[in-house]
Amino acid sequence: MTTRSMICAKCGYDLRGLPQRGGCPECGSTYNKDTLNGIASLNSAYRRSENISFWLKIAALILSALMIMGCAGILSYFAKTPSKPLVTGGFMCCMLLLIAIAMIVLKKMDDKED
Repeated sequence: MTTRSMICAKCGYDLRGLPQRGGCPECGSTYNKDTLNGIASLNSAYRRSENISFWLKIAALILSALMIMGCAGILSYFAKTPSKPLVTGGFMCCMLLLIAIAMIVLKKMDDKED
């Protein structure tokens, strides 16, 4: 079993990054990654919901970037120096898009490990 599919059998808490044996930080039930006691196997519904939530986060980042640029464009219409809101909005937009790209790259790298 890979580290990607380590969730608590009782509450569904993600146990990745925790010691091989111990108690779940969420519910306190014991788990052992070596013997898989207290570890639930991921079903396809969980994987689908995890994938959907990831892409919803990416969509939210992209929509936020577009909204920021739209607001910057409107503000530049009323500003004494129209370039200031556009530069600031452009910078914020680029940062959000870079975060989205980094998240996608990290997900692809994590999927290759599985």
